Amino acid sequence: MKKSLVAITLSSLLALPAAVHATVVLAPSAGFTLTWDGNDGVGFNPASPAPVPANLANAPGAVAFTSSDLGPQLGIPFHVAANLNDGFYGNANSWIGGDGAAAPFYAAIRLASLSTVTRIAFGRDNGNGAFDDSSPGTDCCGGQLDDRNLGIYTIQYTAVASPNGSTANTGLAATGWQTIGTLNYLSSEDNAPGGGFTAHLRHEYGLGDGLQATGFRLLVPGTGVGAGGTAIDEIELYGSPVPEPAAAFGLLSGLAAMALRRRRA
Repeated sequence: MKKSLVAITLSSLLALPAAVHATVVLAPSAGFTLTWDGNDGVGFNPASPAPVPANLANAPGAVAFTSSDLGPQLGIPFHVAANLNDGFYGNANSWIGGDGAAAPFYAAIRLASLSTVTRIAFGRDNGNGAFDDSSPGTDCCGGQLDDRNLGIYTIQYTAVASPNGSTANTGLAATGWQTIGTLNYLSSEDNAPGGGFTAHLRHEYGLGDGLQATGFRLLVPGTGVGAGGTAIDEIELYGSPVPEPAAAFGLLSGLAAMALRRRRA
């Protein structure tokens, strides 16, 4: 009888649904952590420009790359890969993929070095214009844009050296891209930062104790000039670089020397 109860309990736990938070559904892959604490539009700034906090994605040496860019197709200087980590929120500093690209459609960041990443954040339009359009800022379309954001986003990471557009989706971070989980953006509860989930604003997601990675990418719901083409104004990655062996050895040696001096004193 006890074994049966244990079996039923385990089966029930395995059958638990993905975490549902209002109008976004989080589904972490087996063995991974993916959480949202309700943050909504943190860092929103109506100013022009609207700066992004310093993070691993916009640190020197980090490079953005994508499945395609809409900017060249339209003959405009934005909606290109570089906008993903240029350090500014807003539509005029955003990326949209181009027409004719082969799936998967993605926006990716190659980090400057192997790093332990504990949080990832992104949004469609988190600044350069008031959320109520009372101040349009200097963005090309004026005010806040709340389109091009619904659908399923897949978060992946890799630990291979210098990931790029040729890195394969192997399912194992040591050899290619591995999926951390998915985020299903269903709708918005309101149109302002804070309160309920607002799909076009910036949201930050926790990755547990962190993942050692050289790159992250988002598989996005759609691409192209049509309404289904996903827009992202910035990808942010928070954590810290993993010390290189020489640096780590130097740090440990320094600490040992300090301890020895203290004992002698």
